[in-house]
Amino acid sequence: MMATKAAETAQPQTAQGSEIEQLAVRQNHLLQTLIDIGRIITTSHGLDETLQHTVDLIAERMGVDVCSIYLYNDEQRLLELKATHGLHPGAVGKVSMPVNEGLVGLIVEDNRVVNVTDAPSHPRFKYFPSINEERLASFMGVPLIEYRRTLGALCLQNQEDRLFTKDEENLLLTIASQISGLVSKALVVHRIQEAAGRAATKQRRQGSYQMQGIPIAPGQAQHRAVLLKRREMDEPQYARTASAEEELRALHQALERSIQEIIELIREVSRRATEQDAAIFHAHLLFLEDRTFIQKFEHEIAQGASAAWAVSHVVKEYLKAFKGIDDPYLRERAVDVEDVGTRVLHHLGMHTGPRVRMDVEGILVAELLTPSDTAQLDPTKVKGIITSLGGHVSHAAILARSLRIPAVTGIENPTETLLEGEPVLVDGDAGVVFVNPAESVGIQYQRYQETRRAYLSHLDELRDVLCATRDGHRISLKANLGLPQDLDDFDRYAAEGVGLFRTEIFYLMRDVRPTIADLEANYGRVLEVARGKPVIIRTLDLGGDKFPSYLDFPKEENPFLGCRSIRYQLSRTWLLRDQLKAILRVAHQGDVHLMFPMISHIEELHEVRRIYEDCRVEVANDLGRALPKLPIGMMFEVPSAVLMCELFAGEVDFFSIGSNDLTQYVLAVDRNNPHVSNLYDPLDPAVLMMIKRVIDTAAKYGKPCELCGEMASDPEGCLVLVGMGLRELSMNSPLIPLVKDRLSKITLAEMQDLARIAMNSTTAENVRRNIQRFIQH
Repeated sequence: MMATKAAETAQPQTAQGSEIEQLAVRQNHLLQTLIDIGRIITTSHGLDETLQHTVDLIAERMGVDVCSIYLYNDEQRLLELKATHGLHPGAVGKVSMPVNEGLVGLIVEDNRVVNVTDAPSHPRFKYFPSINEERLASFMGVPLIEYRRTLGALCLQNQEDRLFTKDEENLLLTIASQISGLVSKALVVHRIQEAAGRAATKQRRQGSYQMQGIPIAPGQAQHRAVLLKRREMDEPQYARTASAEEELRALHQALERSIQEIIELIREVSRRATEQDAAIFHAHLLFLEDRTFIQKFEHEIAQGASAAWAVSHVVKEYLKAFKGIDDPYLRERAVDVEDVGTRVLHHLGMHTGPRVRMDVEGILVAELLTPSDTAQLDPTKVKGIITSLGGHVSHAAILARSLRIPAVTGIENPTETLLEGEPVLVDGDAGVVFVNPAESVGIQYQRYQETRRAYLSHLDELRDVLCATRDGHRISLKANLGLPQDLDDFDRYAAEGVGLFRTEIFYLMRDVRPTIADLEANYGRVLEVARGKPVIIRTLDLGGDKFPSYLDFPKEENPFLGCRSIRYQLSRTWLLRDQLKAILRVAHQGDVHLMFPMISHIEELHEVRRIYEDCRVEVANDLGRALPKLPIGMMFEVPSAVLMCELFAGEVDFFSIGSNDLTQYVLAVDRNNPHVSNLYDPLDPAVLMMIKRVIDTAAKYGKPCELCGEMASDPEGCLVLVGMGLRELSMNSPLIPLVKDRLSKITLAEMQDLARIAMNSTTAENVRRNIQRFIQH
């Protein structure tokens, strides 16, 4: 009896305790959500990013399908969708409505919470096609209010048809009060910045100014701006007007026409550039022939969509997925999918207006050029290219370099900033764009071009002259090769061999993993161009900022210190074996040397040599003949390798100094980081001490030693390197005549004095100043 009473007494206490615990959980959940929103507010950059991060967080914490923020535009008197999680991302900035329309308008108009089921049947529901809203049933929204002024609305939507609970309503109201102040302040800042931007643009257009971008294709060009504004494609109608069978037939006809066009484009690019450049478009064919890709189109048509809507919807889903990828190389590949989608939609009757303007001569200005755009360019009319998007390894950039069209990217809003027909000067070497260049700038560049032509004419006289110092000491100048056009430059600039063949370029230019046969053909072309001169082939130096789309590089906080280069190859030995087998199979065609990058420990060198020996035996068995042992070298670009260089001397046949990475690692400076790039200088005394150590060790053990970084072609750096004892330099082919001319004017003794001065300087700036002072005297 007493036990029963105790149990009865304990029951309400347990229930009460449970309610208290649940309340505590809800309060903690709310508190954590508000803390996280506060963190978003303090760490995000700009209004758009802040709002997007906020809706993503709310959707996750409240477990809803859609969370959106609408803001009221005073000037246009419209409610605009500014951020969404769950609706089509393309709707942001495009979906808008007056306050007297839609459920969102009802929130702002009445300044109250709206919480309804079966939202599409509500008399105030406003339907926007193709934003994925038709599948949603329940709707709740609360106003965003600051100082009694309604700024917009925060809304939730779910596929499940139910009323949101009172707890959910209170949570959303609390969140809205938290972010309303942020929105109010951010809107003020945003409008001030927009006004300042408009004023600055207006002011800039009155005179001459320059913009700094990123150089992606060398050379200079001056002409008028030709704007290529890509008109947004009309949204295809969802509902089909024909039967599913007819829509499927139209889809497959469009796919087939697109395939035929791309095949013709491959032929054209092969004729005008190289087959390797044309290989860019093989990825487009792979998409068009991919069964999974096509089945997604067919599925949407089977669900009632038109063929055009199906293609547009699937392509946008792919683009959304690409945008969420951290890897910059993979993000670049999104443009290939967009290119394919545009082509298919064109054959389904959707038109975007003229793409590349072939009939106008000038500097082409665009936000982005797809590979198809660039492949159609006529270099006799397109004198230069200015874009906002597209990195150095984008397919458009690679084609621009092949077509010898100077190009600069990274220019913000170029089609809005520049005017049609406006005079423009593009410097693809420095990444600078001069708009309305002053007469003095034009004259300066014209004078520069004339002086350069005269100088290059003088350099042509040195083409067949071996490089030597003024007092006759021989210096070997070799070429760094990687891009297809580099092969054309090899003979033109009389390189004495290939000091570095960058195998990774071939991988980066492809969208599928190359076979051993592909690699064999690629290496064979280099040996054919070299015609018996020594060729040093470096195995893959991938990672850091270079990632092919088809290799599974890990996501890392600091990829330059992570699984890159030889580390990546040793974690995936099949990748290393493919290269080694291909190199061994073509080695009889020339004087081949093998080099491994970024060796930092002796165990790594032992492992790659073991794999090489295994591959040599396997290839010899396959070919039925013995293979000679190739000279094996390693790159000294990691401080640990430099400090242990005497240990490595007994393990390799030659040394190669990679001054680019060595400088980065010695100085702990990422040269691509604008905040610290000013600290990056290979003539820093600390770097010079490291290089001197490798040179002296190579001399002590009788090992050939070269340097293949940008320092080799630096007009001051090359003098110091020779003065420190280096006799082999490797650089981009067009720079060989410049270095040859520079070295021929100074004696070895003078360079040795320069090297001593440099080694005793305290900073890179002092090194350069002392060299200039020495040369002038």
